[in-house]
Amino acid sequence: MKLLGGRVEAWLDRMLGYPVERHRFRRKLGYAPSLLRPRSYNEKIVWRKLFDRNPLFPRVTDKWLVRGYIVERLGQAQAEQYLPPVLAVLDKAEQLQADSLKQPCVIKPTHSSGRVILLPEGLGNSRQWTLSGIQKECRRWFREPPYHSTHHEWAYQTLKPRLMVESFIGEANTPAPDYKFLVFHGRIRLIQVHLGRFAESQRQEFDMDWRPVHETRDLPEADRLSAPEQLGTMARLAQQLAAPFDFMRVDMYCVAGRIYLGELTCYPASGRRLFVDPSMDFHLGEYWRLPGREIVGIRLPVGD
Repeated sequence: MKLLGGRVEAWLDRMLGYPVERHRFRRKLGYAPSLLRPRSYNEKIVWRKLFDRNPLFPRVTDKWLVRGYIVERLGQAQAEQYLPPVLAVLDKAEQLQADSLKQPCVIKPTHSSGRVILLPEGLGNSRQWTLSGIQKECRRWFREPPYHSTHHEWAYQTLKPRLMVESFIGEANTPAPDYKFLVFHGRIRLIQVHLGRFAESQRQEFDMDWRPVHETRDLPEADRLSAPEQLGTMARLAQQLAAPFDFMRVDMYCVAGRIYLGELTCYPASGRRLFVDPSMDFHLGEYWRLPGREIVGIRLPVGD
């Protein structure tokens, strides 16, 4: 049983120098993280979780508030062109009504991660979900320990719990491929493409010139994804949205030639992304210059 939704455990971990966070990292990745001299991509994500208090992080992490940030970065007209339609934003699970779930849609909490209900044919044609079942699942999301206390992801700390209903993005009943642009200091260094995100997942990875990297290099050429025709526009959008940050992952979809913006992710995989080739972890880390840590009003550099 977690005390105060995990807040006590998180406080103890912080006071003791993050032994739990370090243990989780080492168990998943096979090496101990350095928090004073982070070098790898994963180490730097953990450093960001624990020490970087960029005031923009909470805004872009909230799945509802980030839309306002996107409007500011792109302008109203462009933002409306690329943002998926929102059907409802609700404070309670009981506010979900069958009428708002008639069309193909997805339901997600704005204040958490990894939680989603897919209704690709609308609620009336769903074989998996009923309205009462959806409300029960959403109430469970509201009861879960705050995301920041279980993962040390600071940006979630002040987010208001809400539900958001968006239009389903995909073809037929299949979710659209998820393009994830890893942008370091304004430059795209890696593009991840996730297929079958909620069933049997496959990930392929490319550089900005769509050359396969990491495990994708081992795939037969016929099995590799082709670059979308809209790649240039997608890259421009990713760079515009990531411009204020030293690193940001920008997610988007492309269906039938149309681009839809997804999430901005401050802490991908919570700093525990397992690479088949461990050198990739350190290779990506070389692209990222951390901002330094402020202690008692003094900004200290992070050692290389």
